[in-house]
Amino acid sequence: MIKSLKIQNHLTTYNASTHQPLTLRDMPLRISKLTKNEIEIIEITNKQLLDSNIKPVEDIPLWFNLPLAISNNKLNIDFEINLTLFDQSIKDTIKYYDNLNWPLCNAGFDYLKEKMIISKYKNRIVN
Repeated sequence: MIKSLKIQNHLTTYNASTHQPLTLRDMPLRISKLTKNEIEIIEITNKQLLDSNIKPVEDIPLWFNLPLAISNNKLNIDFEINLTLFDQSIKDTIKYYDNLNWPLCNAGFDYLKEKMIISKYKNRIVN
């Protein structure tokens, strides 16, 4: 924090990512390897979500209308800090939630809407 006040020409906008860039598709794949769980990725387009009356921001707080990889390069350039690697972050997060007995999240996409969308598009090909 102190360095951010003293730096002469900082990049002003930083992603809140503590690890090397990963796509939103790669993240669950990496997590599944670490947890030794099988996952199935179901790609659903923005159009399909909108056609199903799912509203950006209201129903899905993080709505991206483009392929996205989050990078912390600007943060590292300006501050040269050592951050926790992604795999270690996942292990630490699992340990934390194990201690909480994995409570059901009450933020983000509604569980029933999520199940409806998944069942609707699970076996369809995305164009």
